[in-house]
Amino acid sequence: MRRYLNILLMSIAMVFVACDKDDENNDDNERFFIREIYTWGGTMSVTQDDSSVFTQADVLVDVDFFDKDYLRIVMNQVKFSEKMPIQLDMTIDSIKYVVGDENLEFGGNNIVPQAMGGPFPQYTITGFTGKTKDGQIDFSMMCGKYPLSFSGKLLFASN
Repeated sequence: MRRYLNILLMSIAMVFVACDKDDENNDDNERFFIREIYTWGGTMSVTQDDSSVFTQADVLVDVDFFDKDYLRIVMNQVKFSEKMPIQLDMTIDSIKYVVGDENLEFGGNNIVPQAMGGPFPQYTITGFTGKTKDGQIDFSMMCGKYPLSFSGKLLFASN
């Protein structure tokens, strides 16, 4: 797992490499940005209206570093309640991230998620915070009025 974290941190660090400081109009982060997608496997939990917690194991989450400053999270084939008749993919876009000494931190507020081909403003994401460290990812948010959290391990990376 340490190897995966090192790969993650090295590839993200490349985003911040500067080559030519003499050219003020040149965006070095953009020039050296390498798109990476990391897939994490873990458990998602959602607190229900009655304060019970619905838990879904074996959830796959893709973290797509599509930009030098922002990432996208896709929660694949999730259910948010036992009563939910289908599983769906939910995309949370434009999440700001920063690279720390040994981790990656990310978060955002007032993000309208996408699911089933369109926006879901009634489940606007607020208080979104997350981090990766030592091959582990953890994040939490309010999805509309529902507290949601995910915890998982890195499975693989691709570009």
